[in-house]
Amino acid sequence: MPPLAQVFDSALSPRSFAALRKLLEKEPLLSVHAERRHKVWSGDPRGSRTLLCEAPMSSRTWAGKVHNLLAGLDLGIRWGRLSARVYRYPPGSFLRWHADRDGYRGAYVFYTHGSWKEGDGGELLVRGAGRILPLPNRLVVLAPGPRHRTLPARRERHSVAGFLL
Repeated sequence: MPPLAQVFDSALSPRSFAALRKLLEKEPLLSVHAERRHKVWSGDPRGSRTLLCEAPMSSRTWAGKVHNLLAGLDLGIRWGRLSARVYRYPPGSFLRWHADRDGYRGAYVFYTHGSWKEGDGGELLVRGAGRILPLPNRLVVLAPGPRHRTLPARRERHSVAGFLL
């Protein structure tokens, strides 16, 4: 059984990470509240400023890069496909405690913002695994089931997140 949370720092080479960030900057984003996903994102202090982009795997170059990144790691999890979304969280936003839905083999978040330091907030808290700072180019893979949340961030935070299916 895999650990509750696995952390991979410098998941991509600096050049690949910069290229991925450039691709993500071009993505059109929608409010998470446009999809009525407001239960988890109720921590968004400005109502509807947390943004996302759904990723059909066949049409998003960045989604393929994330797939290849995950496929190249020994996660101790058998999976065949993944979901992927780009998120931009405004300052002050956070996610409440929640457990992700059943029917997946793991979840992941890959932090794609620029610099980040301890005082910027936005930490991922995973029950039973502790506190994880959202450092750039850090990939976090969660086993199915643990309750988790994010603390409010003091600056805009970017990520790609989804599920291993």
